[in-house]
Order: sequence, then C-alpha cells, then structure tokens
Amino acid sequence: MTRTQILLDDWQHKFLSGLARKKGLSVSALVRRWIEELAGGMKDRPDSLLDMAGIAEDAATDVSENTDAYLYGDKRRDRE
Repeated sequence: MTRTQILLDDWQHKFLSGLARKKGLSVSALVRRWIEELAGGMKDRPDSLLDMAGIAEDAATDVSENTDAYLYGDKRRDRE
C-alpha cells in the first residue's frame, strides 16, 4: 500500500469519521472501499492500448523522424 495524505474541510472529516465509526471501519478503510466500488474492477482490466503495442510489423525505419508524413500524408507531394 502507498501512504497518502489529503486535505479535507472540517465538515468532510467529521462526516467521514462518523460514517467510518458507524460501519466499524477506519477512515482509510472506508475510502479504500469507495475507491474499489468506483473502480468497478478496473484495476484487473488490462490496458488495451498497451496490449496493442508490437502487434503490427512494418519495414519502415523512419517513422519517428517522419511522423507527420505517415499520419497525414506527405503534404509536399500533394502540392506538386
């Protein structure tokens, strides 16, 4: 786990403390539960963009130097 600090207004702290006490939890445990609920299992979902890395092959070796030409076409060629 990672230790994290947050700043709360007085009423927010009173609200969280009271609710945590009613549920028999610490404020930290209550916040972690809320985050789990909001995340809805997203932490176990793979990052689909990273999963796509490396699935295509191309012989081009100058993509990083000519990104615009590959993304938008060679504008100079369009003018000729």
